[in-house]
Amino acid sequence: LDLVAALKARAALGIDAAQVYVSGLSSGGGETMLMGCLAPDVFAGIGINAGPTVGTTSGQISSVAVTQAQGKNTCTTFAGAASGSFATQLTSVVYGSNDTTVAPGYNTLNAQIMASIYGAGTSSTFSLAGLAGTNTAGSGTLYADASGPRVSLVQNTNLGHNWPAGGGPGGSYVSTNSIDYPAYVTKFFFDNNRRVD
Repeated sequence: LDLVAALKARAALGIDAAQVYVSGLSSGGGETMLMGCLAPDVFAGIGINAGPTVGTTSGQISSVAVTQAQGKNTCTTFAGAASGSFATQLTSVVYGSNDTTVAPGYNTLNAQIMASIYGAGTSSTFSLAGLAGTNTAGSGTLYADASGPRVSLVQNTNLGHNWPAGGGPGGSYVSTNSIDYPAYVTKFFFDNNRRVD
């Protein structure tokens, strides 16, 4: 795609470049992390759902095979000259405690990798009780820097390898017995976006 044509299309659609986000499940979650690492200047927020860590092969998804140092190095290497944009990027990670497809340990690792890139430490934990959704059992951890939240890690109890939709008709890999992750991640990004004045 021609860069000039892409910029014209963005202008025609009225897309705010400071509010471009991406999210995905499973291999889409892995690709979400990859896209956030490759283009932190494009993506103000990334929502990783049950995705393996950047640098993981398809044969390594059932057990954690990448260290935090390896994942951080891979991510920052991919960013290259755009790595300064990590200073304003956000990450949300969500997963189910009953995931038997992608090792649940990747989710905590993904949150820790992005928090270390952002210079954020663990600031607080929270319960999912009261969040929108049918089954809000579980817990979350926020990683923050001096200016506020940067990374949100959410574990939904009893969720498998699914997109946590929180309601609706459900379907393959979509759980209605979960938090409403689209509502949660949108609020997290909008409340904490550092690229919007």
